[in-house]
Amino acid sequence: MSAVWILVLVLGSGFDDARSSRFVDAVRSAHGASTTQECEAAARAFEALLDAEFDSAEVRFNAGNAWLAADQLGRAIAQYETATRMRPRDAAIAANLALARRRAGQVEPEVDPLDSIVFWQRWLSYAEKARVTVIGLVFAFGALCIATWTGRRAWRRVGLVGLALVAVFAVGLVRDVVEHEWTTRGVVARNGEIARKGAAAEFAAAFNEPLPEGTTFRVLEQRPEWIHVEIDGGLDAWLPRAAVAFIGSN
Repeated sequence: MSAVWILVLVLGSGFDDARSSRFVDAVRSAHGASTTQECEAAARAFEALLDAEFDSAEVRFNAGNAWLAADQLGRAIAQYETATRMRPRDAAIAANLALARRRAGQVEPEVDPLDSIVFWQRWLSYAEKARVTVIGLVFAFGALCIATWTGRRAWRRVGLVGLALVAVFAVGLVRDVVEHEWTTRGVVARNGEIARKGAAAEFAAAFNEPLPEGTTFRVLEQRPEWIHVEIDGGLDAWLPRAAVAFIGSN
């Protein structure tokens, strides 16, 4: 079986010695994997590095690579989507995400109209937008304070322009807060999964056909064994928890 590895990203900040050692072991395991089971074990080894205090685009990317090599396309897409949130400009992550989507038969999502207008929103991560907004706010208020002290209109204009730019960035930041903090999204991780009308296998199928692997959804409700989801287009259904992979730090 052939594995797809475009790039193994270098260790980033936030790795302690123990986690770094486990990361290296996982990379070695992934490169030596020759069966589906070995690739799945490597993917789970990468995912075991993640916890409430630590998240990493490097780890997510390599977990996605291992899932992709194991032909677990839904889980690969979920990991690449999460890594993209942290590194939206990374060409390797984008390339592997596009590859996983193509192999799953999923079309590339349409670009949000707001992203077409405020084009830099696609280039900055959630954390980067927050930093730019805070720095811009400090700069703008600093310029207005100087204008007040000196009476110079030029500084006042600089401050007002700065506030206008901060307002534009703030729109994107608020949208990211809603998307990343208040909204949970996921991916169907098993091919041909039958979505149900209720939270049990005894309920009738919600749709005429099973959901293909890689289908994305928004989570409406979570129960121990079942997830209530909304598919694109506003259709809702229930999926077994074991059949989904979450996007983000769920």
